[in-house]
Amino acid sequence: MPSAPLSLESISLFFRYALSLTAWKRFHETTGRSAEPSTGISHPTEGYAVLPTITRLGNAPPYTTTHPREHALERRAILDPGAWSKHLRTVPEGVFS
Repeated sequence: MPSAPLSLESISLFFRYALSLTAWKRFHETTGRSAEPSTGISHPTEGYAVLPTITRLGNAPPYTTTHPREHALERRAILDPGAWSKHLRTVPEGVFS
């Protein structure tokens, strides 16, 4: 895939391909999407992201988790912008376009 500017759409595609969501699974009362490992056993799929401030996600850097059923992000916490700036100095240049 070609690189793309960071947006809700590019994050959506990232999780789609990174988590290899391929099928709905049901185990007792739990339903969710999962990838099919070579053993064929159903594994829950969950993803997390610490992101810079993105329009449509609020006005501060969020810590998020995925909800495969709704194909949605849930904001779990808002990061202090100063802490985010400090963290960003450890990330190689050009990681976020």
